[in-house]
Amino acid sequence: MQTMMVKAEVFRLEASFGSQSIKVYYEDDERRRAIEAEERREREKEEEERIRAALEAEKRKEREREEEERMEAALEAERRKTREREEEERIKAAIEADKKKEREREQQERAKAAIEAEKRKDRREEEEDRCQSSDAEKKTEDDEAKERSERAQETKRKEREKDEEDRLAMEVQLLLEPPSSLPQVLQELEARIQSALALGTKKEAALGSPADLEDRGAGAGIAESVAQEVSFNFRTEAPALPSVPAAPVAALASPREPQGRKARAVQQRSPSPGPRAPAAAPPKVPILSEEISSPRAASPRSPRSPLGPRFGLEQYEPYERFINHQLALLDEELALLDEELRSVHAKEPYVQEQLQALEVQLRAVKLGWTPPEDLQRNSELRKAQEENERSEMRWRNFQATKIQCLVRKRQARKKVMAVRKKEEARVQQMSVAAMRQRMAEQHHKCVNVVTLRLQARWRGKVVRRWFLQQPEERKQLEERQRQQEEARSKQLSIEATRKMLKDRETQRLTFHAVKLQAWWRGRMTRQRYRAVQEERRRLQRQQRRLQEVSITSKRLQDVELQQRTRAAQKIQ
Repeated sequence: MQTMMVKAEVFRLEASFGSQSIKVYYEDDERRRAIEAEERREREKEEEERIRAALEAEKRKEREREEEERMEAALEAERRKTREREEEERIKAAIEADKKKEREREQQERAKAAIEAEKRKDRREEEEDRCQSSDAEKKTEDDEAKERSERAQETKRKEREKDEEDRLAMEVQLLLEPPSSLPQVLQELEARIQSALALGTKKEAALGSPADLEDRGAGAGIAESVAQEVSFNFRTEAPALPSVPAAPVAALASPREPQGRKARAVQQRSPSPGPRAPAAAPPKVPILSEEISSPRAASPRSPRSPLGPRFGLEQYEPYERFINHQLALLDEELALLDEELRSVHAKEPYVQEQLQALEVQLRAVKLGWTPPEDLQRNSELRKAQEENERSEMRWRNFQATKIQCLVRKRQARKKVMAVRKKEEARVQQMSVAAMRQRMAEQHHKCVNVVTLRLQARWRGKVVRRWFLQQPEERKQLEERQRQQEEARSKQLSIEATRKMLKDRETQRLTFHAVKLQAWWRGRMTRQRYRAVQEERRRLQRQQRRLQEVSITSKRLQDVELQQRTRAAQKIQ
């Protein structure tokens, strides 16, 4: 629009003043414009040179600053590495010292444990030696007891054989000696019965009340059996017989009844006995069993069997059997003699025949024949001996069971002690392991506390330095601290350091790129601003020129008007 206005004004001026003056004016204007353009180009060139120099100086300063920062960073990194190396060495030295103490403590504990194990081993060996010695002593005692029992059995067997021989000799003597005085035999029998009754009364008084006797297994008919023994009616008128060894009647079991039909008939026909002779002391009876009649077996201090009273009144059973047998034999002999004496045909030759028959019977016994009564007696004796042996075996089994129980209890106690010792060792080992773990945890806690203290100290220094520095340096310090924290969190590895340097380079390049972009934007903005200002000044100059041209054209018009007026006046 302005260009069109300028062209219109130029056409008007050309129309008014002519083409020559306008040409001169335009040449001057072009020359002036060329001069101004040259000056402007020189100014722009100078401005560019000045800006380029400023940029170069700024770049140089930036490079110097970067170099200084790089050197400071390298020095700081070196100092940091030195400090970290010293700190690591300090921590390693502390850890090594703790490990050394721990190793020394473990060595002491191992030495103590070895000493304790050696002591336990010695105690165990001593205990095993004691056990072996006790087992050997026990085995020796068992062997000695076995030998003693074997010797005792051999002695008992020999004594039994001797007693059997004595008894057979006594019976033979009884059979061979003819009866001389029957009333004397009866008196002796009565005296023996009275002495047996007195002995039974003494034993009863010594052993206790009848209730105690019943509790111990005694028979209930003691008085009745003794009364039956006393109530035998024998004749007082009879030839005298030689004295027969007798034994006390047992007070526990009832005596046997006279055997045979003739014995019962003699018992029914026999009158009441005459005046009794004073009771004599009972002669000694041949001992049939040393086990039963020994004072050791009858001692009240002897142990009792769990199967019942073994050392009660059963020891008098052989006496009872022997006396019953002797009484039965005497009853039979008395019955036979009574019948022979009562018979009319009782002559001396018949008695001689009977004696001859008895001699024949004795010879038969010597040759191996055994009468039924002897068989029964032997069977009873054998049964009694078997019962005694069974009782002895039960007692030995009881003692063996008792010893086995004691041994099992001892072994159980040993096992319990071994398990307890093992448990104590395990608990002690667990306590040692727990103590080691606790000490390790305490060591880690100490190391952590030291590390935290060092970190807090370092952070305090950094914070104080941060507060003392300038804002720009504070930012740089924050960045370095952040990088240091990142590097410390990654244990300051080489890759982390390289990454940190790369990030720093990237940040620096980014900063320079942003700075260059800002400078370029400022430059372009300044250029645009200068262009706008130049255009504004050009437009102002153009407007002023137009105004000047308009003024000039008005003046020219005025001058032309004056010239015309003067020419017209001259013409007039």
